[in-house]
Amino acid sequence: MIIGVDATCWANGRGYGRFARELMRAMTRRAPGDQFVCFGDRRSLDQYPDPAPNVRLQEVALDESPTVAASAQSSRALRDLLRLTRAVSREKLDAFFSPSVYTYFPLPPTWEQLPGNFEVMMPQRSVVNPVKFAAMTAS
Repeated sequence: MIIGVDATCWANGRGYGRFARELMRAMTRRAPGDQFVCFGDRRSLDQYPDPAPNVRLQEVALDESPTVAASAQSSRALRDLLRLTRAVSREKLDAFFSPSVYTYFPLPPTWEQLPGNFEVMMPQRSVVNPVKFAAMTAS
């Protein structure tokens, strides 16, 4: 299975950023046969040194890091959101995991977003909740 991951919150040293980075480490250890494609800007990806062999970091050039832009003094540029959407659309993913609401970006139109969940799926594909998946595959 190829799982896309919104890694743009990783630049946050606490909260969602730390949660997302530690969850990724746990999921990649428990699912060594699955591939994880993590989408983020350089600032975010720099916070995840030494990824596991089943992790591919996909850098997306953004004008401003989402953890900076998503603040009371700023806002995220539409072109940055679309750059992330475009990067996801270029990959053949089975599922996509967005651990944070504040770094949201729209997924390609061929995807269905399930309200109230971090689960999304492509038509004709299975819905996967990576948290549940990691728990089910734990040793």
